[in-house]
Amino acid sequence: MDNTKVYDEDILFSELGELVSDEFRAWYIKCFYKLGREKTLELASQALVDGKNKKRLFSYLLKKEVSKK
Repeated sequence: MDNTKVYDEDILFSELGELVSDEFRAWYIKCFYKLGREKTLELASQALVDGKNKKRLFSYLLKKEVSKK
């Protein structure tokens, strides 16, 4: 993994601050890396619109999508 990719994922992590927990940063970065920016933002948007517990829904959607790959 090159430094540019890591930097991009760190920016994405900070943009989604309300949906992610710093405690599980490594797991989220791994998911972002596997799914890519577009898919991650799509799932984040879905969680923001549909979720009562937005963090929990976002994590569930990420886990579900990563397990498909």
